[in-house]
Amino acid sequence: MLGLAVFRPLLLRPLNRIWFKFGMILHKIVNPIVMGLVFFLTITPIGLVMRILGRRPLDLEFDPKADSYWIDRTPPGPPPGSFDNQY
Repeated sequence: MLGLAVFRPLLLRPLNRIWFKFGMILHKIVNPIVMGLVFFLTITPIGLVMRILGRRPLDLEFDPKADSYWIDRTPPGPPPGSFDNQY
């Protein structure tokens, strides 16, 4: 196989295509399963615990009395001049 790969790679092209198609079939089957497991075993429990504790990291409530939804930082952060010549 190594000799064919070095001296006659075109002879291995059909095997390469078959292997690629096999990989794509595995991708269509395994990827949704793995991503579903990641979601339901990590993200969902964290969300449920946060709901039970009443924690809402995004304040999405509409406040008609609010002038702005901007949150002031204390301390205010780096000075604007510190972003010049970053590299």
